[in-house]
Amino acid sequence: MKMFKNAIRKILLTNIVRNFYKGYLVGNLGKVVEEEDKLICYVEQSKIKKGIYEYFIECNGIEGKELAKRYNLDKPVHYIIEGITLKDKKVYIYNFHNDDCNITIKNCDFDWGCSITANCDCTIDSIHIRAFHLLMIDTKNLTIKNMDLTNELANASADLSIRLGATENINLINANIGKEKERTKVSMIAYKNIELTNSTVNGKEVECESKDIITNDNSSLNGTDKVKIKSDNIDRINISSSTIVYNDKVIEQEEKKEVIIEKKDDDLTNKRLELISLLRNLKEVCENTAIGEIRHKPFEKVKK
Repeated sequence: MKMFKNAIRKILLTNIVRNFYKGYLVGNLGKVVEEEDKLICYVEQSKIKKGIYEYFIECNGIEGKELAKRYNLDKPVHYIIEGITLKDKKVYIYNFHNDDCNITIKNCDFDWGCSITANCDCTIDSIHIRAFHLLMIDTKNLTIKNMDLTNELANASADLSIRLGATENINLINANIGKEKERTKVSMIAYKNIELTNSTVNGKEVECESKDIITNDNSSLNGTDKVKIKSDNIDRINISSSTIVYNDKVIEQEEKKEVIIEKKDDDLTNKRLELISLLRNLKEVCENTAIGEIRHKPFEKVKK
């Protein structure tokens, strides 16, 4: 009987210690729920670190690996930051060195900007950011959905910058990024893939660079001055701008027009863009050359 009681006491003590370490190992950010294949940490607002000018949310996953293995807690961590309101300072969310976790930020209100640097996957869903000058998000795989990132307080003289980066993929779903007629520069750079579904990216200048770029009919890149595209493979993309830089080829149009680039029409598109450039150059030659010279030189060049 005594041995049975000692065994029960040991099990209870182990469970108490395990429950303590669940929170400790993931950064003491809130309630931790253990599942078979992961730990889920529900971040609580009262546990967020507060600096003089900013808030810090450290989502570093399991750091004490040996301790975690001892109590069978060495698992991926899913951080859920939901329903949090931080209105007086900028919010910094980061994970610098552990990709064995992911972060979901949902239904939050960050009035004065947010910066995310994470060596793991990150999903941003329906959050509100009212004001910022520089918005930087850099993750492994980045998903932004059901939201606007526009800066509601921006004025015509304000320079704004939105930089979205991913070491693998960026996925925009039902999202509106930037303001087309404001002094906004938007940059999206992903090593593998950028995909837009029912989403628009707007700015004075818009840059989009990835190995593959995929969009649907209801998505577009809109630049008041310039749209710069760099990709090995474009499935389909709607571009609206007076100047388009497509794989380092500069194409200037007399007025802002929409251009559709599709993978199946890449050769035709390139020829069309080259023709626009040729005709523009020809127009300049015609304006600066005597009528007699026009009849002999420019048209022979066109035939070539």
